[in-house]
Amino acid sequence: RSQRLNSLNLGVNFGRFQIVHDILTSLPYPLAPKGKKGYKTAIQCLCSLEPLSNTLSTRVPAMERIVTRRLEMLKLFEVKLLLQKKWKYVGKRRFMIRLTVYLVFLFFLNVTTLFERNAYRTGSIAHVILLGIAEVGCFGLATVKFMNETNQLILNFKSYTTEAGAGRLDNVCTFMTSTSLYLSAVMRATQHENLEDAFAAIALIFAWFYLFFFLLGFRSTGPFVIMILNMIMNDIVRFIFVHHGGVLAALYLVQDGRAGVKTLLHRIRMLVIAGFTGEVNYDDTTHPGE
Repeated sequence: RSQRLNSLNLGVNFGRFQIVHDILTSLPYPLAPKGKKGYKTAIQCLCSLEPLSNTLSTRVPAMERIVTRRLEMLKLFEVKLLLQKKWKYVGKRRFMIRLTVYLVFLFFLNVTTLFERNAYRTGSIAHVILLGIAEVGCFGLATVKFMNETNQLILNFKSYTTEAGAGRLDNVCTFMTSTSLYLSAVMRATQHENLEDAFAAIALIFAWFYLFFFLLGFRSTGPFVIMILNMIMNDIVRFIFVHHGGVLAALYLVQDGRAGVKTLLHRIRMLVIAGFTGEVNYDDTTHPGE
C-alpha cells in the first residue's frame, strides 16, 4: 500500500478536517437559554490560554509551543472569517460602548484642568456645578478601572505581571492613569500644588496614550503599538532617570544653590516646559523669547 494512504495518515487528515469543520459549524458566540451559562465554543477554546484538559503540561516551553500552534491556526482563512463575524455581531457593539465611556472620561479629565484651584470658593454657581460633575465623573470612572485592574492583579498576579505585548500596554496605561489621578488628589489635599499638577499631567499623558492604543489597536496598526511600548520602556524611561536624576540636579545646584525642594520642583517644571518649547534661558533678569 502507498505510504500516504495508510490508516494513520487517513486518521490524521480526517482529524484535521473535523477540527476545521467544528469551527465553521459552531456559532460565533455561545447561545444558551436565558438565565443559564453558555458553553464554550471552539473559537473560544482556540483563542484562550486556559488548559483544556489535565494532559497539557504546565511547563513554560510546552505552553509556548501550544500558543504558537494556536496562533498558526488563526492564520487560516476560515478562522479569520469567523473572527470577523464575531467582531461584527458581538465585538463591535461592546467596543463602541467602552470607547464612548472612555471618551466621556477623557472629556471630564480635561474639563477639570480648565478651572483654577480656588474655583469652588470664588467661581460662579455654574462653574462650581460643572467642575463638581467633571471631577465626580472623572474619579468615578477612574475608580471603576482601578478596581478592575486591582482584581486582575490580586486574582492573577503572575499572569498580570508577566503579560506581554498589547496586554502589558493596556495594564501600564490604565494603572498609571488611575494611580496618578489619586496621587494628584492627595497632593491637592495636602496643598502641594506643584506635585498636584505633575501627577495630573502624568494622568493626562497616559490617558490619551491609552486612547491611541485602545482606538487604533491591532486591527489597524498591528505591532506598531508594541514598538511604542518598547521605546517607552527602554529609551524614554532611562532618559527621564538620567535627565531628572543627574542633569536637573546639577543645574539646581549651580543655578539655585540648594534653595530647597520647592525650588527644585520649580526648576524641573521650568526645564520641562523649556524642553517642549525649545527655549532655554538661564538669565533670571530676562524672559525667554525676548
